Amino acid sequence: MNIVKNDRRKEKLSELEKHLNENKDNHLYIWGSSQTARMITGFCHENSNLSVAGYIVDDAYFREDTFCDKPVYKTSEWIGKANSKDVV
Repeated sequence: MNIVKNDRRKEKLSELEKHLNENKDNHLYIWGSSQTARMITGFCHENSNLSVAGYIVDDAYFREDTFCDKPVYKTSEWIGKANSKDVV
């Protein structure tokens, strides 16, 4: 199987970008602030015009208030500010 040929990440990223651009009140958040979150952020920046609004972590894992120069929210805090149009 050719994994590169079947890689749909860019296609899905394009769909997400279209969805978020339909309304400027939409925001993209990434769950977690790990190396994987850093890789996802990098992939978004390299392959789209998407901007990550911030990161969400379980309260027990909250260590820093910023990650990749964006705010990090505890789950308990973010739930109170979440917009129904936000994408995680």
